[in-house]
Amino acid sequence: MSAAKDSSPALAGALAVLTAAGMGTRLGLEMPKALVPVGQAGVPMVLAAARSMAASGLFRAIVVTVPPGFESDFQALFDAEGAWANPSPVSPTTSPSNNNDTCEHQLHPEPLAPTTNVSIFPPGDEISSPSNNNQLLESQDKSVLQSVPFVVIVAGGASRQASVAAGLQALEAFTPQDKTPVLVHDAARCFTPTAVYDRVVNAVRAGYRAVIPVLPVSDTIKVLTPSANATMLPRGDQTPSPQANNDTLTTPPSHALPLSPPELVGGTVDRNTLRAVQTPQGFEWGLLGRAHRQLTALGNEETTAASDDAGLVEALGEKVWMVEGAPEAMKITTPWDLEIAKALFA
Repeated sequence: MSAAKDSSPALAGALAVLTAAGMGTRLGLEMPKALVPVGQAGVPMVLAAARSMAASGLFRAIVVTVPPGFESDFQALFDAEGAWANPSPVSPTTSPSNNNDTCEHQLHPEPLAPTTNVSIFPPGDEISSPSNNNQLLESQDKSVLQSVPFVVIVAGGASRQASVAAGLQALEAFTPQDKTPVLVHDAARCFTPTAVYDRVVNAVRAGYRAVIPVLPVSDTIKVLTPSANATMLPRGDQTPSPQANNDTLTTPPSHALPLSPPELVGGTVDRNTLRAVQTPQGFEWGLLGRAHRQLTALGNEETTAASDDAGLVEALGEKVWMVEGAPEAMKITTPWDLEIAKALFA
């Protein structure tokens, strides 16, 4: 399959990095987390996520970052979907990873001023009602991935940040323009509704150069100050395991069990000013590429790497905008998350 010219509608589509390079350690599994089955049909997370992305009709190429050594396993999954995989549809005209100039300086596109015709996330606790679970699963059809012209599998790096950088490098082959929308999405948020992709991409195209989907915070949030005066918590105050939820809690015994030292509350944060961040996060190609180039060193180790791409952009002093996320875009990280997902999307 040859590459289309710049005038082709295909090249007007957005690009995406689907991060699936983590192992299932926190799930208690010795396998890539993205291969763990979810939902009624037991579809691997990475396929469920890729299908939801494809169902949006927004993307001309998706690069999937996977754990090194598991490339063939993931490739086989996408081959079975009928997805077209070609790592080099075109040759990149420039390589941001080897160029100290920013993409903005390379392409000189016409400036696009932000518009008010974008639904930025409202203040307070307002949020749309969750989608019907059956509607969410309508996109879980294996043929939907065939609508994406290119799906590419690449090995991830030592951290999430490094994996995204590897994905961006692979996307260079698709000759993105400076303002081409590029989304970074976690495979662990595999039930994200198509409306979230729409909101993020539309905001980026409207001139908001960095956009993240968010939800209001419902819990009370405390700032913790470590305390040097560790105390003892009574045995009966231990948090019950999920399996013991039906047990009757008895009066705590008089003796105590040493636990982790308590930490001193340093204050209470006004939750009206807080938002919980989700993916996909969307950016103009030039801006995200510059952020990764300038802060590459942070990604060499997980302890120093940015936890999300918006954080890298913020570190450059650039603005990041919020749009409404979705409860269905929950992240599956722990065994408890997995059980919730199975119950919700069965």
